Amino acid sequence: MRCLVVVNRHFTHLKSGKVSQQQSFYVSDADSCKDEELGCAIRGHWSIESSHLLRDVTFREDAIRCTNEQRMKNLALLLSVGLNLIKQYEVPNVKAFHEDANANPLIINSVFEHYKSKQFL
Repeated sequence: MRCLVVVNRHFTHLKSGKVSQQQSFYVSDADSCKDEELGCAIRGHWSIESSHLLRDVTFREDAIRCTNEQRMKNLALLLSVGLNLIKQYEVPNVKAFHEDANANPLIINSVFEHYKSKQFL
């Protein structure tokens, strides 16, 4: 252990408006403990974690039981692609959009039309 990092976070819960604080501790064995590098490493870690959380909340990924490792990797890739397409469509609530699309599959057509107009497909 060469470096101890303490991160103080302040955030507001969107539904309740309640302001909360959180303190996190990180240990690093890096030779250099530059603030920018450590900040990038911490943000990179949490961006991956938030992606996993969003995939699980939206698609219930953790409830999927599959013993074939390659199939699970392929499914994870497809879920990531689907999630990225939805996020680029700039919906305010990804889970609500997913639920609406399940109830009305024609909603997906609007996503594809959006990407066709931008020449992504």
